[in-house]
Amino acid sequence: MSTMKRRSRYAIATMCAFSLVAAACGGDDDESGADTAAESETASAEVTEAPATTAAEETPATTAAEETPATTAAEETPATTAAEEVAAPTGTPIKIGLVYSETGRPASTSGMTDGVANAWAEWVNTEMGGVNGHPVEIVAADGQSTGEGAVSAANELLSAGVVGIVIQDSTAENAVAETITAAGIPMIGGTSNGRPSDSGDAHWPNSYFPISTSNPASASGPMAAAGAAGLTNFAAAVCAEVPACAEAGNLYDAIAPAFALEYVGLVTVGAADPSYTAPCLELIGNGAEVINLGLAPQTALAVIDECTLQGYEGAYSAANNSITAPDFEGIEGLRLVGS
Repeated sequence: MSTMKRRSRYAIATMCAFSLVAAACGGDDDESGADTAAESETASAEVTEAPATTAAEETPATTAAEETPATTAAEETPATTAAEEVAAPTGTPIKIGLVYSETGRPASTSGMTDGVANAWAEWVNTEMGGVNGHPVEIVAADGQSTGEGAVSAANELLSAGVVGIVIQDSTAENAVAETITAAGIPMIGGTSNGRPSDSGDAHWPNSYFPISTSNPASASGPMAAAGAAGLTNFAAAVCAEVPACAEAGNLYDAIAPAFALEYVGLVTVGAADPSYTAPCLELIGNGAEVINLGLAPQTALAVIDECTLQGYEGAYSAANNSITAPDFEGIEGLRLVGS
């Protein structure tokens, strides 16, 4: 209760007491009984009004209304909670395929992809009730970090009846593009590493929601960074599993002059290759000042280790998903330009 209300109560009570005293004292005077009765009625009215005002201010009913258990029960009613529960999906499962590197050198980067995909499917089914009442099911297949393995995985998923394929294997995308396009199956998301740069027969009309840049952006970005860093000779190491990876060389050669660079060639390396000595010696012999790594992170790390052993002291650049910071931060003396 506010100070002003308390003061008002005290003032009213004082006035009532004063009126009662005045009425009692009036009995000793010679004034008429009518006057005394009038004063008594006034005092009585004042006394009656005062407690009524006080009761209104402190009424338990108001407090009960403010703190009523009924309101709390309505807020926490089990009926409301039940209404918010999502019904389990009961329709025909929607199968989504996943090609990823469970084995091979890039497995340390992409090998956990199936766990992430299954966690997403569980969330969709339990929290969202599936898709229009249909549960989502992940069908995963190991691309084995090779083009041949990726094609085999894609065919396995198509036989399982998937409606789309997510690719999380940088060696697989171009290898399976023709297969999934012929089947009318979209590629959803994925790394989009080494996508064809043109819009002709090699273009991917069925690629949806790519999450990485593709050519020519992935080719020109590292070159722009190398030119800005004052480097002059640009070379590249790209994946051997997919022919389209080597096609980046045509882009490098065409756009190098725009960045005051001389393109000195590229080498192809495979994720499953036992050694990278020969390609590193070739790049060093070409006078490379910067080597662009168009590779999966673990393959790129292996190339860096081998080229360092062969005496390479230049810089490296990369685009797309070729770099994972925790792995590369531990390399002493590493020079990186670009993304």
